Amino acid sequence: ANITQLNLSGSIAFNVIDTGVDYYLTNEDYAVICTPPSAINVYLPSAETIGKVVVIKSTDYDTYLYPTSATIDGSGSSITIPPFGFRMFICYASGKWAII
Repeated sequence: ANITQLNLSGSIAFNVIDTGVDYYLTNEDYAVICTPPSAINVYLPSAETIGKVVVIKSTDYDTYLYPTSATIDGSGSSITIPPFGFRMFICYASGKWAII
């Protein structure tokens, strides 16, 4: 059957971390807000849950994001998130994150 309309009511809550130090995301985390006194490193969890989405928000300083044991858009290199920028990622296959 084709669904042409979806109605939802209520609210949802996500696990959001506010950190000022280097942080390793867990599989339970959804968003990390980086509020450090200087640039910090954030590490993505292993890409094992297809469809998992994570958001990284930088505030006053650069945030350096590392894919640990996975790749981001096919690369194992780090990504710099500039001050007041954000990036959203989705796990689309085992060991693979994509910027969305």
